[in-house]
Amino acid sequence: MIIDPKTHEVRAKLVLFGLPHSGKRQILENWSSEQGDGQLLKSQVGDSLVHRASFKWNHLPQEGWTLKMNAYTTEGEVSHSALSEMLLKDADGVAFVAPVDGDRAEAIRANIHELSEILKRHERSLSELPLALHYHQAEKVPGFQAQLLSDYLGVPRNTVPEVMTRSDDSSPLSASLALLLQQVIKLAEADLPQDEKGKQREQDAAAKTPSPPPSQLAGAEAT
Repeated sequence: MIIDPKTHEVRAKLVLFGLPHSGKRQILENWSSEQGDGQLLKSQVGDSLVHRASFKWNHLPQEGWTLKMNAYTTEGEVSHSALSEMLLKDADGVAFVAPVDGDRAEAIRANIHELSEILKRHERSLSELPLALHYHQAEKVPGFQAQLLSDYLGVPRNTVPEVMTRSDDSSPLSASLALLLQQVIKLAEADLPQDEKGKQREQDAAAKTPSPPPSQLAGAEAT
């Protein structure tokens, strides 16, 4: 994540990672139409296609600051792991896109393991990175329960937010973007300078906090 005090911009990179034909491009297109300009830029990298969409978020808690995001994904088979390494190297958030398909269950589990291993090589981990599990094409398995797939993937319960969507209903596809956005903003806030209103709120809160009586202070010093 890049924080530029001159332009008052926070720049972040998001990646949709997952198996081929899991719906990553459809999801990215929806993200772009919901929060961006609706355009996808594509480039050829070896035998693989990379798609990019850009977004702007003007509602950071710090007045006058803007969050700009670029989101990337691949289409079709990724011919070499170097491409995945390149996309994930400096990612600020990842949506892991998994197709709801029992026949591909082992491949999905291997895929999230691959994601974890790539991050480890860059001294990062799934636990520290903004992450959303996006289970797509749920219409293929009637009664599908997202938590069961998370259990199968080895994701501890209540640690990573999940989204379940259908390929025949595009309306909720941006839910995973919203989940990542919340996490990225939370991380950015820690490094952003506070505006004067924020400083005043902290000062007001501190002024309202009663000081402990001298007897308690004395007891604390004695221990």
